[in-house]
Amino acid sequence: MTIFSIIKTGLSATWRYQKVVWLLYLVLLIAATGIAYPFHQLFANTVGHSMLLGDLVEGFNYTFLNDFKNTYLGAFATFFEQSLIAIGIVFLILSYLTGGYLAILVEAPQRYDFALFWKSCIVFGGRILRLSLFFMLLHGLLLSVYIFILYQLTSGFSLFALDCEKTILFHFSWLTPVYILLASLVFMWQDCSKVILVSEQKKWILSAAWSGLAFAVKNFAKTYTLYFIFMLLWAILILGNYWLSGLIYIQDSRTIWLSFLLSQCFVLVRLYFKIWLAGSLVEWYEEKRIAN
Repeated sequence: MTIFSIIKTGLSATWRYQKVVWLLYLVLLIAATGIAYPFHQLFANTVGHSMLLGDLVEGFNYTFLNDFKNTYLGAFATFFEQSLIAIGIVFLILSYLTGGYLAILVEAPQRYDFALFWKSCIVFGGRILRLSLFFMLLHGLLLSVYIFILYQLTSGFSLFALDCEKTILFHFSWLTPVYILLASLVFMWQDCSKVILVSEQKKWILSAAWSGLAFAVKNFAKTYTLYFIFMLLWAILILGNYWLSGLIYIQDSRTIWLSFLLSQCFVLVRLYFKIWLAGSLVEWYEEKRIAN
């Protein structure tokens, strides 16, 4: 199959099982509401009745940030700790749901299979979680190396130790694309490993990770081309959302709701893209597995 045939098949699978997309959206919406509402209440009871926000009328500045930190950091510290716990719980739930929708894509029933989805969530959820944590460590290591190299090249980001502040921008401008490229390769490896873990029902995450790496390397040109196309689609989506958001001037409740609707459309389309990519990778992997 050609790249575009694989993408077309992935899109068909996404549309056929779009109930999964809406389920993921519902989980994220509930989680976001659960985090945002307490934050709104805390913000309204503290900063909301002070004159500090008046400084933002003329635009953001460091003085506002410093005053905010000195005045309200204690009140918000506990909330941020609780938010991290909530984010961890959402990450756990999404890991289990990932096992469900990957199994649906692999088994390819004629329609969304409720029993298959939830059974697969239980069977593969823990493995997907451990695999995700493994790749989080890899991403953290890669980010640490990127920051360390940039730190060394810019003399600790110190303007006093450099002849010109443009030195920081120069090293940032060439090192960041290298980091993004390497990070995208790790993400591709991660997604391939998840597909193989479910498709071959592997129990050991290192075995799935090794098989994912072997598959990605052996079929690098076509796999990365597929991944690169979806990276371009992601970039177009983000830029489109940024452009549309810039057209909305918040001045009353109608524009607030319009902005909210736009943000939810962005989240929903992003989830469709996520399942679309997974469906395309499943189709590509299954084709190669059957051929071999």
